[in-house]
Amino acid sequence: MHSLDTLELADELNKKLLSKNQKMSCLLQINASKEFTKSGIPTEQAYDVFQEIKENYPQIQLKGLMTIGMNTVHRKIIQNNFEETYKLYESLQKDGAKICSMGMSGDYKLAIQCGSNLVRVGSAIFKG
Repeated sequence: MHSLDTLELADELNKKLLSKNQKMSCLLQINASKEFTKSGIPTEQAYDVFQEIKENYPQIQLKGLMTIGMNTVHRKIIQNNFEETYKLYESLQKDGAKICSMGMSGDYKLAIQCGSNLVRVGSAIFKG
């Protein structure tokens, strides 16, 4: 799951997984762009939320972070979103973060330059 974006979702997901004796790998979604139209944990709270999920929701296996850059043509703003997320990812590697998922079809090259090790490029592959 790439979009674990609230503690409430983590709680419900953990309960469901526990009832089925299952575990699920997830990425914590970060709202680095601070856009109200996007889901995700604010960057300043993300470290603590990551720790809380790791400590209190044993059925969820946090593998890292994901973010979507701001919806803008200003490359520097998107780069700042990615760099902020990557710094957070680096601080969480000691806690098991292995995936830093940033970028989509329109900005995946920038995301890779900023450290992304997983990109989502669906529309680049499947455009009609």
